[in-house]
Amino acid sequence: MHHASLDGAPGRDVLADQARGAGSVVAVELAAGLDPVRFAESLELFSISVSFGSVRSTVCLPRHTSHASVPRGLSPTVRPPSERLVRLSIGLEDPSDLRADLGRALESLRVGDEHLSCAAARGRGTNDPCVR
Repeated sequence: MHHASLDGAPGRDVLADQARGAGSVVAVELAAGLDPVRFAESLELFSISVSFGSVRSTVCLPRHTSHASVPRGLSPTVRPPSERLVRLSIGLEDPSDLRADLGRALESLRVGDEHLSCAAARGRGTNDPCVR
């Protein structure tokens, strides 16, 4: 998970000097083999969006929206984000409803050729195969 408040986050020192909090945008990178487009389309409470700034929760896939025109092979500071990166802007909906929606969307995805659901993998005591 990527969030401005986490240790080691780029610009965290600037955030501490210039803001009272880190905001409600988080980014996750789905595990290899999980389709971020299918994940975003499976969400019910999060609307697909190319920008943030609403009181409603939204989801954005940077490789397909804001960074779609960034060519590969540039310096690390401007290179396109991972194909699996999903940005979530958390709105004012009930947190338990949002967690349930995210859980349903992750459950709709399958892992690798085994077609092992995320919940089944967690139940077998493995690390969460859906989000890293």
